[in-house]
Amino acid sequence: MRFNAAKAQAVLKERLLAALAQLREEFLNEIRSHTRLPEAAESWHEGEIGAVGNVLWAEVVGGAWAAMDSWGTGSLMDTANPALPDYMRSELWNPARTGTTIVTRPSGTWVDIFGETHHKGGNHPGGYDLERAGKVQPIPPSHALETAKRWMEQGRVQKVRMQTITSMPCHQFFEEERG
Repeated sequence: MRFNAAKAQAVLKERLLAALAQLREEFLNEIRSHTRLPEAAESWHEGEIGAVGNVLWAEVVGGAWAAMDSWGTGSLMDTANPALPDYMRSELWNPARTGTTIVTRPSGTWVDIFGETHHKGGNHPGGYDLERAGKVQPIPPSHALETAKRWMEQGRVQKVRMQTITSMPCHQFFEEERG
């Protein structure tokens, strides 16, 4: 008798990818359950799933609404957001903003966080506080992504992985040697 390790490894990889797809769905549902904005819940979706060598991975992708819901907006945003410094240095950030408070933009053409192009005529410097004026309401952070991540890290991933491995029908990979 010999053990067909290549066949066992292929089946295990297939089963682990299926388990990963299940975990990805659970993770998405957990994120969505903690969002405050309906647009944010709709913004989250399944990304790719795959394997590179012995590394298996799955993506969960959120758009602009997901980011704004999870990290907040305006004066209520969580400045611990690791992507915030890059966003503030990007062309998407309002150059009239000196802090996190939402203010008017200066005259000109710009692209918003949704990728929409806008134009404002005249010669306005921007910087008018829209929050204080009651024109926009800042959004407090839901931390939906971080909450779901903590839930997954508290043993769910390990439990599913262990169930997948222990349910492997290893006896099927023993073969009689011919010869």
